[in-house]
Amino acid sequence: KESVNNSNKTLDKIKDLLDREGYIFNVDVLIKTNNKEYQTHIASVINNHIITLDNDIINIDDVVDIKY
Repeated sequence: KESVNNSNKTLDKIKDLLDREGYIFNVDVLIKTNNKEYQTHIASVINNHIITLDNDIINIDDVVDIKY
């Protein structure tokens, strides 16, 4: 239950980030996954993946937290 709740919060944060004014790639983000942290900018969100300007492809299911 906890992981589902955390997953929903992460999805809400990603949705809020996509819905904000301006371009998403101008926003500096810290994406935490189970095994890595990415200090980056988001280029796009496609299907269930975050594509970063550093050409990383991050599965949204692996994201523990996102800060911007």
